Amino acid sequence: MAAIRAARPDGRADDELRPMIADLSLLSRADGSAKLACGETSVVAGVFGPMPSRSSRLEDPTKMVIEVTVRPMAGQASRVEKALERRILGVLERAVDVAAHPRALVRVAVQVCGNGGGLAAAALNACTLALLDAAVPLQYCPHACDVAVLPAARPSEAAAGSGAAGASPKLSSGSATRLVIDPTEEEEAAARACFSAVFVPADAPQARGLATSTARAASLRIAGSTSREEAEGAVALAEAGAAAAGAFLSLAMRRRTAQDAERRGVVLQG
Repeated sequence: MAAIRAARPDGRADDELRPMIADLSLLSRADGSAKLACGETSVVAGVFGPMPSRSSRLEDPTKMVIEVTVRPMAGQASRVEKALERRILGVLERAVDVAAHPRALVRVAVQVCGNGGGLAAAALNACTLALLDAAVPLQYCPHACDVAVLPAARPSEAAAGSGAAGASPKLSSGSATRLVIDPTEEEEAAARACFSAVFVPADAPQARGLATSTARAASLRIAGSTSREEAEGAVALAEAGAAAAGAFLSLAMRRRTAQDAERRGVVLQG
C-alpha cells in the first residue's frame, strides 16, 4: 500500500486518535458510570450491580448474568443499536469475571449522545470505564478502536485540498489505499471498508500465546470489501489505537482514584 500522508479533514495524522474526554461517576443512581467523548462522538454508559436477580430468566446459579441496552440519540432502538447491544454483551461476557458473583445481575445501559464516527469503539470503551468505576471484577480490560480503509488521495488532489484552510483532501478511487484510525462519520461514509475491533491487552494473561493482532482481537467486525494485506494492516493499526485508548482509560481511572483519596485525606504512595 502506498504511504499517503495528506491531511485528514480534522488535521489529524492517519494513525492519530481524536482527543478523548472522560467523565466518571456522573450518574447518581448507577453503581458506576462514564461519559466518553471523542470529537463529535459522545456516549454515556451506566452500570447497575452486581445485584441480586429478581427474575429466573436473568439468573444463573453458576455465574453472573450481564444485560446490555443501547439507546439512540432519539427515537426507538433500531437494528443498529440491537446489533451493538449483542456485540457489547459478547465482549463483556468474556472480559468480566462472571464466576465471581453467581446468581447476580449486572445491567449495562449505553446512551448515545452524539455520533460523529467511531461509535462502536466509543461505546465499548465507555462500558469498560463504567465497569471499572463500578468495581465490577474483570479478567482483563477490553479496549476498542475503529479503522477505515479509504481510497488514497492523488498528490495533486491532496495539495489542492490542503491549500484552503479547513478544506479536506479529495479522494480518488485508485488502487492505492490509506488506513485511518478512529474515523469520523464523513470518513466512514467515504470508506471502502471499516474495521471495528476490540482487543485483549497484549500484557494480559489471556493474551499469552496469541502472537498476532488478529489473534488478540476479542471482537472484530468488518463492513465492506478489503484485501488480506489491508485487513492485516487495519487490525494491527486498530490494536495500536486500542492500546492508546486503554492508556487513556487507565489514566482517567488513576485520576479519579487520586481525587477520591484527596477528598478522604488519604495520601497515595508512588
